[in-house]
Amino acid sequence: MRQRLVEHLVRTRAMPGDRFCTEAELVAASKLSRSTVRRALEPLVAEGWLDRRVGDGTYVGPRVAQIPDGQTPDDPELNRMGRAARQSRPGRQVIRMAVLVYNLGDLSHDWYTPPILEGIDKAAEHHRISVELLGDKDADAESISRRLMRSQPDVLAVLSNDPRHAFVIRDAQRVGIRCMVTGTPHLGLGVPTIHEDNLQAMQAAVKHLVELGHRRIGLMLQRTLEPWALDRHEAFTHTMQRLELDSDESMVHWVDRWEPRNVSTDAVNAASRFLDRRQPTAVIAGSAAPMVCLDRLHRAGNFEVPKDLSIVSFEQDLAAGHWLGGLTPTYIRFPLVEMGRQLAEMAAQAVSDEGLPSTEPIVLPAELVPGQSTFSPRTSTK
Repeated sequence: MRQRLVEHLVRTRAMPGDRFCTEAELVAASKLSRSTVRRALEPLVAEGWLDRRVGDGTYVGPRVAQIPDGQTPDDPELNRMGRAARQSRPGRQVIRMAVLVYNLGDLSHDWYTPPILEGIDKAAEHHRISVELLGDKDADAESISRRLMRSQPDVLAVLSNDPRHAFVIRDAQRVGIRCMVTGTPHLGLGVPTIHEDNLQAMQAAVKHLVELGHRRIGLMLQRTLEPWALDRHEAFTHTMQRLELDSDESMVHWVDRWEPRNVSTDAVNAASRFLDRRQPTAVIAGSAAPMVCLDRLHRAGNFEVPKDLSIVSFEQDLAAGHWLGGLTPTYIRFPLVEMGRQLAEMAAQAVSDEGLPSTEPIVLPAELVPGQSTFSPRTSTK
């Protein structure tokens, strides 16, 4: 029955997203038991021939789009059909690259995506890459997968940190589309990854403050179990220990979960109590939420930057006049443009005969950019 259903999908040239028969209809047509029909359908769903949506029904899956016209399904070849179909396109000279970003409709407030796209664009002509943007502002992960399967790109680059997009990666891999990601949220998927070196970046932040003469250095981080936060916390602790400075957990403050640019009053008050109790002369804001807290406390007159408190920020949204009453913070600049360049090179390699040699992450160093938010306590009159 599985073979007959696949042949039916191919013969009728069904399109991904079309509604498919219900179990009851298949039972009536085949005269088989419901359990037998269900056992026949389960591998077809797992292999991408069908797409079962809870509470909505069964639809034609993305794998159907991988069968070239006139070709009958041959089980040993099914896993390679998608790639073979793309490579056999007559006159194919351009690498078609789909780029999945988070909240495509709000790039004006997205410091992460535009520089990476800039890097891809810088290398696109050399590698003959065309780009299709995918986003989820008005769509869920399933609809993104359906669109992706219809367009059939050669590679998929995922810039988003949305956990749901792991399912998009799974669907693309299932039909032979090469995938790659940036950042650390999808590290556990075993997909080729490019991300910033959070260990090196935190070491650079601590070293800068120590060279200025600071000894009581605090770290503020958003409370999350994502790899970037854990790496920054680990690097802070180890670097402080190596320099024989106060490195116990009391010098680390975790800011609770938050919505972008909407840190709660409780979180700001908790940050204020941390500063009052621990009396650091410098703080590393390891993510956006701590930087928002520090910005609000500075604007409220709790302290003066940099006279009372030096700040090094990991937050990349540094629009003029946005932070600390118009000061330009000393901050860690991520290699986002270079990430885009590397993505383009990986895409070109992925569609070559050699393919990607390894899924070992490519880790790029960050850069500390001096600004107006740090000072030397040796010259302070405090």
